[in-house]
Amino acid sequence: MENILLKSSLFKGISQMELIEILNRFPYKVRTFGANDFVAMQYDKCENLMIVTEGLIQAQMVDSTGKLIVVEELGAGEVLAPAFLFSSGNRMPVSVVAMQHTGIFYLKRAVLVEIMQACQQVLINYLQLISDRAVFLSQRLNFHAFKTLKNKIAFYLFDIYQREKSLHICFEYTQQNLSERFGVTRPALARAIGEMNKEGIIQSKGKDVKIVDLQKLKMLV
Repeated sequence: MENILLKSSLFKGISQMELIEILNRFPYKVRTFGANDFVAMQYDKCENLMIVTEGLIQAQMVDSTGKLIVVEELGAGEVLAPAFLFSSGNRMPVSVVAMQHTGIFYLKRAVLVEIMQACQQVLINYLQLISDRAVFLSQRLNFHAFKTLKNKIAFYLFDIYQREKSLHICFEYTQQNLSERFGVTRPALARAIGEMNKEGIIQSKGKDVKIVDLQKLKMLV
C-alpha cells in the first residue's frame, strides 16, 4: 500500500520513510469493495479523504431525465473528491461505484489537518490538488455546456490530440462508456460519430480514430 500512496498526489515528494512515519503516527482506515458496490452515495456527508489503493471507481450522477452521467473514473493512487472535504456543505456531489475489486484508504478530516501541520509538503500537495480539481470541474462544466453531441465528441478528441500531439488517436473508452460519460444513448453516439466520418472530420474504426480535418474539428470545439 505504501508504494501506491507514494504515487498519489497527496504524498508526492514524500520519502518512503516519511510516509511510514506518518502511517505509524496517525490513524487511518482501509476498506475493500467488490464490483458494483457503492463506495459512497450522492449527498453523503464527506468526512474522510479517500485514496484508491487498488482497483477502479466511477463517479456517477443521474440527471433530471434519469440518464446516468459518468463524471470520471479513478484508479490506484488517485484521490476522491478532495475539494469537498472542507467545504461548508461537505456533501458528496456524486455517487461512487467500485467497477472491480477496489481498496480505499481513509483519513479523517481532523487527522489530515494534523498531518498537514506536521508535514508542509502534504499541505502544499493538498492545495495543489484542490486547485487542479477546480480546473477539472471548470473544464467539465464547459464540456456539458456544449449544445450538440458532435461538439462534445470534438472536444473529447481535441483534448486527446493536444495531450498526445498526434492526429492518430485511440478512444480511451468503449462506446458504451463514452455514451454514459456524455449522458446519451449508445446509438446516438454512434450516429454522431458516423456523421463526423461522412463530413470528413475524422475516420474512425472501432476505438481507432484519425483526425482528417483538424480545422473543422477545432470549429466544432
